Amino acid sequence: MSRQNFDATNNSTGFFKPYFQKFRSSLTSDQISAFEVFTTDEDRVKYISTLLPQCENLQPELNNGKSKEVFQQLRERGNAEFVRGDTSKSLGSYTRAILSVPFDQSE
Repeated sequence: MSRQNFDATNNSTGFFKPYFQKFRSSLTSDQISAFEVFTTDEDRVKYISTLLPQCENLQPELNNGKSKEVFQQLRERGNAEFVRGDTSKSLGSYTRAILSVPFDQSE
């Protein structure tokens, strides 16, 4: 994977893009070079997982806009869409519901 591909975030404007950019900017050039030598996704994921501790400061930011109430609303919307037979919309609602769950849920 080339550095250009690793840096390419212009194809997405969704939820994850700002967090990827912040994560990417926290990496050193040596870490990026090490990542670029991997040829399988499995090896890339293993390597990235070793870098996650340096990004713990992202967690509070990742909770912005998340709540159990939003999760429940989106889940219920997905259920209604599924019952109506609109599986495509229901998958979108379920995905947004999952993304809205705060990381610090104690339940």
